[in-house]
Amino acid sequence: KTLFKETFFLYNWVSKTIEEYFLDEGGKIFFSENFRLLKILRCVILEIVFIYMKNCILDETSLFIQENLKILIQPICWDYKNSINPFIREVQVIYFCFQLLDVPKIDPDVELISIIFNLIFKPSLEMIKMNFEDFPDIRRAFFSLLEKIIKNFFPFIFKLDADPLKSEISFELVIHAIIWGIKHPDNIISNQNLDIFFFLLNVVEEKKYGNYFYSKFFKQILNDLISVMTDKLHISSLDIQCKVLSLLLRNSKKFIDQNYLKSYLKIIFSK
Repeated sequence: KTLFKETFFLYNWVSKTIEEYFLDEGGKIFFSENFRLLKILRCVILEIVFIYMKNCILDETSLFIQENLKILIQPICWDYKNSINPFIREVQVIYFCFQLLDVPKIDPDVELISIIFNLIFKPSLEMIKMNFEDFPDIRRAFFSLLEKIIKNFFPFIFKLDADPLKSEISFELVIHAIIWGIKHPDNIISNQNLDIFFFLLNVVEEKKYGNYFYSKFFKQILNDLISVMTDKLHISSLDIQCKVLSLLLRNSKKFIDQNYLKSYLKIIFSK
């Protein structure tokens, strides 16, 4: 406890120092050696925290239990969310959460996923949704975290809040994030999100969310997917795009009236 108290005190001091430095100097700090060293120190602290958590969790005799994990990561996640300026957020915090979810002996519950979703996922999405260029490091880390959450913890997405309506809004954010990723001119990001979406289509049907998913998102997804396929920026990804479109249309037969679907497709392709 003493070790972590001092470690988080130091982490908080580094973050506050960076913020004060930014308030005094503005964008000039990004060219400063002091800023570079402070960022390195913050990353080293994150690495120490992760290694300690990982080793303690792997040690079954340790008193370090799952509840402590949530308590210990919250200062880091809150610091990320509450940053006075997105440009001074630390991308390694996203990778820290990704690595945490990747540790075999950790069995995350909905509360842990909710902490990461609300304090890391949401503010990161706000940073990258305005265009395709800003925050490239955050952008790559964000979509890796999104992939981890979808492929490993999908059932938790509908339970991120005690209020079902708020959980539904969280799921909508996830869908919009995937679509945004598919639209990226960077083919690596676009293909990554096509793969995420292909996985999602299969899970949605298996988990009996099909009626909700297709009634809520089908038209938007179909429009956006066809738009990407015909925009000439993503020609190299045509194979996986066709694979995703084929699965989307095939699965939709169970939930969408086929006469309506044929009419809607005619409207899309007549534009």
